[in-house]
Amino acid sequence: TQRAVRRFGVQTVRRMAIGGEVLLASEALALGVVDRVVETGKALAEAKAWAEKIAERGPLATEAAKLMIAVAEGEDSAAATEALASAFIALTGDLKAGVGAFKAKQKPAFSRS
Repeated sequence: TQRAVRRFGVQTVRRMAIGGEVLLASEALALGVVDRVVETGKALAEAKAWAEKIAERGPLATEAAKLMIAVAEGEDSAAATEALASAFIALTGDLKAGVGAFKAKQKPAFSRS
């Protein structure tokens, strides 16, 4: 709700949340609630086509782009930075070395790779 108020304005969110008002497709498009309107009955096919297109792209680059967009939108940059750092570490050999050493109760041999 807080994010919606920041993005769409208190009056619009109040109408929807308190008054139960449903936006028309044209209103949702004008407000930026949706970025595309399709013909009745074609939404699922359009969504599947878009999902297939996204699935063809590099998953790491896609996740990084989503995080950067969230930060640009004003979401918690600390959480986004932490998520990026965790994703970066997960791709390194150091994570495997650290976890393996922990399980073996040994000192890890990090390679910085």
